[in-house]
Amino acid sequence: MPPSSPAPARPRHPECSRNHIRTESLEVDVAVFGRDDHGRESLPAIGEATWKARMGRAHPTRPERIRELLAARAGLDATHTRLLCFSGDGFTDDLRTAATDNPDLRLVDPERLYNGS
Repeated sequence: MPPSSPAPARPRHPECSRNHIRTESLEVDVAVFGRDDHGRESLPAIGEATWKARMGRAHPTRPERIRELLAARAGLDATHTRLLCFSGDGFTDDLRTAATDNPDLRLVDPERLYNGS
């Protein structure tokens, strides 16, 4: 699927929408959609971004929750979705440890963003 114009994403849980249950407001900073080898829509990455705040262990929880909601959508493959945290001010030690323990969690600082790693 070719990239389209970026816009805030506010996913809805199918059960909540169907049963008219009010859900928490969810918005994600980064969502990457594509197609897998079988033409099915996929979600390779989803994440949070902040420039002036150090990210801690709580920051990936919103993208994790959104990944769960999107995975429940029929026709979307979110089985290999990476969780990305972008921060201009760095990461706490507990978040760095969590990223070491979880291969799906990637931390992206300005050096990695602009120069790769």
